[in-house]
Amino acid sequence: MNIIDTHTHLYLKQFNEDIDFVIKRSKDVGVNKFIFPAIDSSHFDSMHSLKNKYPDIIYLMSGLHPTDVKEDFKDELEFVVNSLKTYDYIAIGEIGIDLYWDKSFLNEQQEAFRFQIRLAIKNDLPIVIHCREAFDEIFTLCVKYSRRPIMKHDLECKCIGGDESCFANIIGFAEEGEFEDALLLAANLVAPKFAAHLVSSARKFAISVSRSNFEPIETEDSHYQSNNVH
Repeated sequence: MNIIDTHTHLYLKQFNEDIDFVIKRSKDVGVNKFIFPAIDSSHFDSMHSLKNKYPDIIYLMSGLHPTDVKEDFKDELEFVVNSLKTYDYIAIGEIGIDLYWDKSFLNEQQEAFRFQIRLAIKNDLPIVIHCREAFDEIFTLCVKYSRRPIMKHDLECKCIGGDESCFANIIGFAEEGEFEDALLLAANLVAPKFAAHLVSSARKFAISVSRSNFEPIETEDSHYQSNNVH
């Protein structure tokens, strides 16, 4: 099994002493790729240093973490802009809003989030969002700047959204027998211990839909028509 760790900060100083062992142990159990979200400019050297050491298994993002949005956040954003000119990052992240630790920089966090969303759109990059006690604020901005054609328009909107799209893919994978992929998606919607039950239900649903396509349900109208055909 090949596993990608989609969010890890192994470049932090806490891992300096045993980073080689950490990566070896990860690879031994099937974790073969690592994606590093950025924090701020002070961590870029260590992030790139580790990337240079393991160039084939590490992938980098650029961005300003919301908890590091302070008085100098515009300088930090300028650093992010310039970083995109010199390196091929795979995403802008992690970015967002965090109101758990400190609410005093909410306006600055919102401005930084908006700026980085626009930056991602300009550079045709995905974003990786950090959200803590700020779902409403983040949701509002995501809806405003989203390029996704199927998206909820506000918190009370009944339009199809990400969860429904995810469930549709679970049904598809379950029907095709791709149970590992179906379980991975299911774990994003429900607690992992319930994922297997969701996949099982999705497969039963897929089978029912598939059968209905080949076994039309006879209605009174169809019965009438079938008996009056000459």
